[in-house]
Formats: sequence, structure tokens, C-alpha cells
Amino acid sequence: MLILTSFTLLNKAPTLLRPFSKKEIQTVRRTWRLVEPQNERATEIFYRNLFAAKPELRLLFKRDKSHTITEAIGRLVDGMDNLPDILPYVQKLAVMHVHFGVKKADYKLAGPVFIKTLKDLLGSEFTAGDEIVWNKIYRVLSGVMTSYAYPQRHTIVFSWLMQTVSKVRSA
Repeated sequence: MLILTSFTLLNKAPTLLRPFSKKEIQTVRRTWRLVEPQNERATEIFYRNLFAAKPELRLLFKRDKSHTITEAIGRLVDGMDNLPDILPYVQKLAVMHVHFGVKKADYKLAGPVFIKTLKDLLGSEFTAGDEIVWNKIYRVLSGVMTSYAYPQRHTIVFSWLMQTVSKVRSA
């Protein structure tokens, strides 16, 4: 989990605010450029994989979500070199998922489903190294989302993170 204790967070603040290396950002952007021309297909594959893994999630996504997931990921990919700038958007996504009825446990399923989607879509163009980087990206962003959306254990820590982000932005 991304945020374990206030001590861990205090000591890792620079890493949390810029958790991805330049090489990781390049890897994600390179692979995402391969996905973007196939947004509609990527969305279709993602939801097919998600509902195959857990059919009851179909009830949470009653209306058409075409392009929603790829638009959100595209925005995150564009801003991943500066987490404080995309943090409000990540928080908004977290709240939206709670509104849809997504449970914290569902995040554990969505990561592997997304990786499977990238593999299905990109085939051999999606390497083992790409998979490692995308798994890290997912862990960090889903950790932020779940800490915000389900704050009962992390309210004080998350509050501190938000204050730190505000200070970084104003500096």
C-alpha cells in the first residue's frame, strides 16, 4: 500500500510527489501512444476482461463508458511527471468510483485486468519491462485513490499529503 503510516509518508514525501523516473515515464508514454489509436478497442477489451473476471461488476457500469477509461488514463499519463498537478484529478476519479459503487477490493482486480488488456491489445509490443512499469504506475495511483476514497485509516496522513502538495504548488 502506498501510504502506510505518517512516519513512512513523512520520510518519503519527495518520492511520493515525484514517484516515477524519467525512464518509467518514457516507457508508459511510449506504450500509451500505441494504445491511443485503438481507444475504443482498448475500452472494449478492458470491460470484457473485467466482467469476465467478476461479472457482478457489470451492475456498476450500467451506462456506456466507452472512452472514459482511456481518456482518464491518457490524462494521467500526460501528467505523471508531476503528481501534485494531477492529484486533484486522481481524487475526482476516486470519488467517482465510490459513487459508482466500486469497493476498495475491486482495485486489486482492476490492475491485473488492465495489464491483461494491454497485453491483449499490444501483443509482443508490450514487453515484460513495460509490464513492470505499468504495474508500478497502477500501484501508486490506485494507492492514492483508495487512500482518498476510503480514508478511515489514513485521514491524518492524507491531510498532511494534501497540505504538502499545496505548499509544493505555491512554491
